[in-house]
Parts: sequence; structure tokens; C-alpha cells
Amino acid sequence: MLCGGAEPGHDGVGDYSILIAAEFESLGHPAAVVALNDKGLQYPREIPHRLLRLPQSMQWSQKIALANGFVKSFDPNWVSLQFVSYGFHSRGLAFSIPSRLQAIGSNQMWHIMFHEIWIYGETVDSSLSRRIFSAVQKLSIAHMAKKLRFRLAHTSNESYVKKLGGIGVSAVCQPVFSNIPVCEWDSDFRVCLIRKINPRLSSLNAWIFVFFGTIHPCWDFGILLQRISAEAGVSGKKAIFISIGKNPPSGDVTWRKMQACGAANCEFLKLGELSAKEVSQILGSADFGVATTPSTLLGKSGSFAAMATHGLPVIVPRNDGSPGLGASVEQGIILVNEMFGKKLLHPIRPTGYPGPRDVVSCWARQFESFCE
Repeated sequence: MLCGGAEPGHDGVGDYSILIAAEFESLGHPAAVVALNDKGLQYPREIPHRLLRLPQSMQWSQKIALANGFVKSFDPNWVSLQFVSYGFHSRGLAFSIPSRLQAIGSNQMWHIMFHEIWIYGETVDSSLSRRIFSAVQKLSIAHMAKKLRFRLAHTSNESYVKKLGGIGVSAVCQPVFSNIPVCEWDSDFRVCLIRKINPRLSSLNAWIFVFFGTIHPCWDFGILLQRISAEAGVSGKKAIFISIGKNPPSGDVTWRKMQACGAANCEFLKLGELSAKEVSQILGSADFGVATTPSTLLGKSGSFAAMATHGLPVIVPRNDGSPGLGASVEQGIILVNEMFGKKLLHPIRPTGYPGPRDVVSCWARQFESFCE
């Protein structure tokens, strides 16, 4: 597995790659991870036949030499590129990737997982510079795909499947899984959480809405807050909004704006980065998740995957089409439309979201079909 970085808890795709490798190992398929552009260290770090992390500051010629030696000693059948464009180039350009990677895995079969593709710049209201840069990134990815000749490609959502098809890449849709294990739920945790916000508030008189990770700026949070406040008022409940996980500066700005326009029956609590166990307890204690990712891209959201895996009904304010996640998962999605109030009062939990074992079992079958 080749990825950009593998600093635990700080590189989502690195965490994903390490979990994938561990699942392959558990199924009897030896697997290792190479992080080629790691921001989390100054010197190379290696666990033989398991993990090689190469710092971003190191010259690419040196990194390629070390990675080539690691891969040769491991002698895999497959090399899997876990692709995020900005993980390998500061401007998200993939033109140099083929020449570098061909020196690493010249005798192996190639797989790619497109976690990200080019930036979105195809709408009329996109700036000229954004449209040009989007086109250049798109061209660089097409170049990479042509040169590396992947035997198999995956991506996380049907929207990316269609976009990649437009540049001649045939990808199979495989939503990302949650990297937050479901922990045994402590019923007292919800009570303590609510008391931290309002000591006089009972658990039965509160709705907890949780945001996990990045809060995107491009959505109308005012309408969502109004609708929730109104429904909470009718039901005699207090609406509690909790933000957990790493949020970029733009997300913090959005969170402060939400606090400023919240009604009297709305409370806000920002907890930031927590341990996986604490995140699991909060997801288990909440009534609803809120995902600010567009609905067609939910398959690429680890935050949505964590909410769905914990059986949490998820409010999706940005509806731009079907997420393509299957009926058992999509039954737990609540859109902000005419059915919003009814679904808040009678939510349905999502079920059957794929976990690491499901994903790896699927990949293993597909990989083996090429080796027969």
C-alpha cells in the first residue's frame, strides 16, 4: 500500500491504509504500507516488512531508492496506490507520479484507490483560475492513469466513478469504512455529557446533534438551525450541537457563525480532537449526526462512515443527488425537506455499512481473479 503520510490519527488515508493492510494480514495475505511523503517525521522510520515512512523533506531520489528496496524485499503481487493528489504534490498535480512509482513497483500489478480526484471547478460560478487549475489536475490524473496502467481501480462514490469514466478510467465504487471502532456504550456517558452543557437538563429533554471532523463552509446552516429549533420547540426539547474531531480554520468560522445565530433552545459545545473510544461514546450517545458533505460524496466521508457504522441517523443538508450507498444505509439519511420534521420525530437507523473486513474481502477476491 502506497500513501502520502502515515502519522497515526493525523493522516486519514494513512490510517485507512494501515487498517487495510492489517485486515489483509488477518485473511492470510501479507501486506505492508509505504508512506512516501510523510509530514509527521524528519527521518525515515521502518518496521521491517510492515511499514516504511519517508519524510516529506527527503529528496525524491532518496525516497524512491529506499521504497524500492523495501518493496523488493517484500516482493508483493500487487502494489496499491492510495491516491490523494495533495498527498504527493503541494499543488495536487500527478504528472511526476508515474516515473517515480514505476521505479518502485515495476514488476507488480497495480491497483489504485482514488480517495480524491481533481478539485471541483466545472460550474458556471467557479472562478477562471479555479476552472483552469481543475482542468490541469484532471489532465495530470489522466496522464498518471495512462502511464501506470492499473489493472484495477476503486473509488469511494458514484460521482467519482462517472468523472473518472470521462477520462477513460473504469473504477469500481467502494465506500470508505469507519476508522472508529464501535465501543461498548456507557449509558452514563450521555447523562454526563448533557450535564456538562446544562446541569438542569435531563437526558429525555435533549436532542444531541454531532458534527464529526470538517464542517464545510458551503452550506446554509441557518435553515438547518431554524428547522431543528422549531421541531425541538414543538417537542419540548433542547437542541444540543456538539463538534468533535479536527476542524480546519474555515470550519471553526462556520461553527462560530452557527453559535451566533442559534435560537434560545440551542446549545453548542466544541470538544475538538478526542480518542477513538471517546468519539465512539459520543456517537453512541447522540441522537443524530450531521454530515456537511454533499450527498453524492458521502461514500468518501470517513465521518459519515463512523456515524453510519454506529447506527446514527445522519442529517444531510447538502442534497445534490443519490449517494448510492444502498437502501439499508440510505434509510438512515435525513434530508432537509418537507419530511424533515417527521424523520426527526421517527428516525430510522442506518444498517449494514461496510467495515474493513467487508472491503478487504471484496478486494482480495478481485485481486485473486487476476492471479488465476
